[in-house]
Amino acid sequence: MKLLVIRHGETAANAARILQHPHEPLSSRGIQQAERLAKRLRNAGLSLIISSDYERARMTATAISRASGATLEIEPLLRERNFGAWRGSPYAILSEDPLGQHVVPPEGETWD
Repeated sequence: MKLLVIRHGETAANAARILQHPHEPLSSRGIQQAERLAKRLRNAGLSLIISSDYERARMTATAISRASGATLEIEPLLRERNFGAWRGSPYAILSEDPLGQHVVPPEGETWD
């Protein structure tokens, strides 16, 4: 068995360095990235794709699933960390590194 871990394509929030909301879709560049990756993986022998239910992840996984014929399963447990009240905030204005292991975002979740 081979396991591939793939990050979603670019979103407008990624490009703007903003902590994004769950339903942030891929940007036009992100759609192109997903389609290029799907084309590369078309004949990779994929049988199953498991994706979070976040829009950007689903859009990326759907492109790969369509190209490869692999079954797509949506799994909410694959969501990224909930950044709570920091969602929608530019990284530059945050007083702490949002990805820091011991940082607890207001109304968000910890790594523990």
